[in-house]
Amino acid sequence: MHFGQVRRNEFLLSLTTEQFRLVFFHDGRTLIHGTNSIEKAKTVYYQIVG
Repeated sequence: MHFGQVRRNEFLLSLTTEQFRLVFFHDGRTLIHGTNSIEKAKTVYYQIVG
């Protein structure tokens, strides 16, 4: 998977792929923009995080 822009601030880490934007918070929450499917979001998450 190709990563585009990666940004970080004191609250979160944000990265974009060709199709999705993922936002990782320090408390463990993750938002995945670009899909309405929970299964697809989980697939994207595990492809990136492992």
